[in-house]
Amino acid sequence: MLIHIRPSCFSEYRQVDLIDVEIPEFALCLRQGRELNARRPYPSEQWVVASAAAERRAKSGFFIQMPGQYDTFTTIARWSVDAEEIVKHVVEYQVLDNEFDAVSDDPILWYGIRDEYGRWEKRWPDCIPPDPPEELQPRLQLRSDGGAERTSEVFRMPTLERGRILTCSGTFYPGNPAPNETHAFVGKTIISV
Repeated sequence: MLIHIRPSCFSEYRQVDLIDVEIPEFALCLRQGRELNARRPYPSEQWVVASAAAERRAKSGFFIQMPGQYDTFTTIARWSVDAEEIVKHVVEYQVLDNEFDAVSDDPILWYGIRDEYGRWEKRWPDCIPPDPPEELQPRLQLRSDGGAERTSEVFRMPTLERGRILTCSGTFYPGNPAPNETHAFVGKTIISV
């Protein structure tokens, strides 16, 4: 399964930097400055997004390659805020089906899309309200008063065609193509006893 995630923080008034992202189910702990870099891939400078350190430019997230299909997994991102405190953002991802071999936490990719490679059918789940994608995407949101919102979330997502993720991710963020599949992290399957 190809997994596309975008550990993100939105902050208008506070300085943030990534410390690390842990995915316990895949035995991955990805650290800022080693495996990951926190970058600003969108036109709005208020978004900070983790991408693979091996990428030369800011990308919208990164890939994880796992054998088999997964119903759930968790990310725990730790962010340094104003170099004074550490805030955790925990996302429990729930995969809604097993029709395809890839997933993305970018809801824009769930729309029906036409690109130079053909037409991708709509994959927006009926159980998810048609809110704007930027409102749905998981993210830590820091308030100007020093508080934080959305520190723990459950994010449900459909499976997608691998080609959709690899070819369409840059379509909606011009100048910011999809992460490179060759820079995908490879996790381990953890078997609980």
